[in-house]
Amino acid sequence: MEHGHGGISDALPCIRALVSTNTAAILRLPESSATWAKKTLDLGPQGIMFPMIDSRKSTQKAVSYYRFLPNSVRGSTHTIVQASDYGINEGYLSNYEEALLIVCQVESKEGVKKIHGGAFNH
Repeated sequence: MEHGHGGISDALPCIRALVSTNTAAILRLPESSATWAKKTLDLGPQGIMFPMIDSRKSTQKAVSYYRFLPNSVRGSTHTIVQASDYGINEGYLSNYEEALLIVCQVESKEGVKKIHGGAFNH
């Protein structure tokens, strides 16, 4: 969704097509914002990618966009959205964190310099 002409309304049929072939749908947001994350997550992809993550703070902010209140900023409309099978999936609210892939794309030199991970990082 970040590059090209497609948007939210174009993503839902693509997600449905991918799900019908047992293929995970991972959508790249046009920007790291709560609004884009909420709209995209309601469609029910198996993962989302946040672009231009360049600090610990931007990572924490992006991750907060996918968690529901009171743990974060996302409100729940789970009974009327594709992500929860329109309310049929009763376990959605308790299982969505384990089922969803969150990717934070580091795309700048400054961001790469700030990456810390693993036992061998010095």
